[in-house]
Amino acid sequence: MKKYKYYLLAFLLLVLTNASFGSTFMVGANVGQSMMSDDFENSLSFGGKIAFAAKEGFVLEGSASYFNAESDTLPEIKAAIGLASLSYMLPLRSQVKPYVGGSAGLSFLNSYYDSPAFTYGAKGGFILNVSKDTKVYIEASKLWVDSSVSNVAIEPLSISFGLGIAFGGYNAKIGPGGRPNKGFNNRRRPGNNRKKLRPRGRR
Repeated sequence: MKKYKYYLLAFLLLVLTNASFGSTFMVGANVGQSMMSDDFENSLSFGGKIAFAAKEGFVLEGSASYFNAESDTLPEIKAAIGLASLSYMLPLRSQVKPYVGGSAGLSFLNSYYDSPAFTYGAKGGFILNVSKDTKVYIEASKLWVDSSVSNVAIEPLSISFGLGIAFGGYNAKIGPGGRPNKGFNNRRRPGNNRKKLRPRGRR
C-alpha cells in the first residue's frame, strides 16, 4: 500500500515538472489557521507555493508549509509538509477565479511521530486578479497525515490567505479566459490628416 502511495506522489511530481514549460506561473506566500483534531490545539500555519496554470483551467502546484501544534496529552507536533497538487479553475469570465483540487505529498514530523509520513488531501479556494501580475488568494484545505501512531489523528483543516505574483503566459492572467485580445487595432497615420484612424497594415 505504501509503495502505491509513493508511486502516486512521483507521478504528480513528474506532471508538475512537465507543466512548468509553456505555462503561466505564480509564486506566492500565505499564512493561516490550522484547526487540528481533538488531540491537538489549533495552530498558526504558513507556507509558500509555485503554481503553473494552463489556459484550459488546470493548475499544477508545488507547495510547502509548516505548523507547530501543542497538545495536553501528547508531545507537540512539528510538521513541515511538501505537496504536489492538481486543481481545476472554473471557467468564469470574472476577476475572481474559484478552484477545487487534490494534493499528495510528504510530511516531515518531529521524532515522536513516524517521519516522513504520506500526506494527502483536498482543497478549494478563490484567486482574485488584483492587477496584471498581482494575485490574492484564499484557500481552505483538509489534510490527512499517515503518521502510523496508534489512536492519534493528524488531520488539519486550514484556512489561509496569500499573496502571489504571476509571470509569463497570456498576459500573466491566472485561469481560463486570460489570453489578450488580438483583434482589430487602429493607429494614426502620420501626415496632415492626423485625426483620421486607419486600420493597421494599410498604407
